[in-house]
Amino acid sequence: MAKHDSGGFVAGLLVGGLVGAALALLYAPRAGRGGAEALLAQSRSALRARFESAAQEAQQAAAATEQRLENEYRSATHGS
Repeated sequence: MAKHDSGGFVAGLLVGGLVGAALALLYAPRAGRGGAEALLAQSRSALRARFESAAQEAQQAAAATEQRLENEYRSATHGS
């Protein structure tokens, strides 16, 4: 008959459980911001920067158009 070694089996279970727990902790996602949240925050930041850039360009274009229209008006009223 085969000899039953329940002490070795229990020790193997404990060691296997500890190794599995250690690997789970090493490969588990980090606490805090998840990947989707970080991507969303990065996208918001990039979008905000683009909007700010577009707003500055629009203000510059509006100022240039205003200046051009003033010059055309002055030349039309004073140059005739």
